[in-house]
Amino acid sequence: MNLEKMKVNGFDIPILLIGYTRPSMTAKQVEALRAIKPNKIYFYLDGPKSIKEADLMRCTEMELNKIDWDVSIIKNITTNSQGAAKSITSAISWAFEREKNLIILEDDVIPCKEFFSFCEYYLHQDLLGSNIALISGHQIKLNNFNGTLMSQLSIYPRIWGWATQKDVWEKFDYERKYRLLEKIFHTWKISNYNLLFFSYLCFVNLRIRLQSLDTWDYQFLYFTNSRRYFCLVPTANLVKNLGFGPEATNTKLDKIDQEYLGSGLQTNLIDIRKLEYSKSGDVEWRKYRLRMVFWSAINKFKRKF
Repeated sequence: MNLEKMKVNGFDIPILLIGYTRPSMTAKQVEALRAIKPNKIYFYLDGPKSIKEADLMRCTEMELNKIDWDVSIIKNITTNSQGAAKSITSAISWAFEREKNLIILEDDVIPCKEFFSFCEYYLHQDLLGSNIALISGHQIKLNNFNGTLMSQLSIYPRIWGWATQKDVWEKFDYERKYRLLEKIFHTWKISNYNLLFFSYLCFVNLRIRLQSLDTWDYQFLYFTNSRRYFCLVPTANLVKNLGFGPEATNTKLDKIDQEYLGSGLQTNLIDIRKLEYSKSGDVEWRKYRLRMVFWSAINKFKRKF
């Protein structure tokens, strides 16, 4: 895609921004979007849980006033707090009431320009017909990266900056309950028969079942696995996640290595039907997730003692 043309005419794929109580992060997103000047933005805010949150959310909404290009902004600002899982899935479903394609950015995700052209290239193709559930901009450092931005397939959906199509999203129900043996089977399969990763997933599922973890992305993982859908990922990271730290909702790491390789790369994208599954990439992804769990546990221990 010609990025210079995109600057002049605007970016045609609608973008959903899911805000929160962090106006400084929304301000950074607005600056990132200025590079592509999207024609349509959906903005969603869940309801506040306190007066302090209400004030921060008003400040978050005001950051949209800094948008100085021709754009249609559609807002959905709720009055009651629904929690992370319900609010995020509701936001996506709301935007898909009007759209067939959507790029989804939670407030702590900052993408580079290549992320948008990467999503646009594949959103113009049939995801569901190729057994692909989503397009992600997130990638860990790959040992065999050759300096050219390409694409590959993963069995793990990655939602730090992602895109999908309405006919995929409508098939997902994050409240679906699996039978015990069915859930164990999928968990074992998703773990690639790795006992450590299997144990980690079982622990996460237990927390979700006990309602001590308010999330929807693990349910999305089981949805894609049960239907044998893939996640389309770049070979270089195209996003930064600024939402780590003690104030984060779930990922309370003080810092995490994110190699931001996207901007300025040579690009060689191929037709969606020719993409190949990267087994080695998924092995590295599982190791990455387990490292995150380990360091998160260490940080919790330090804060407690």
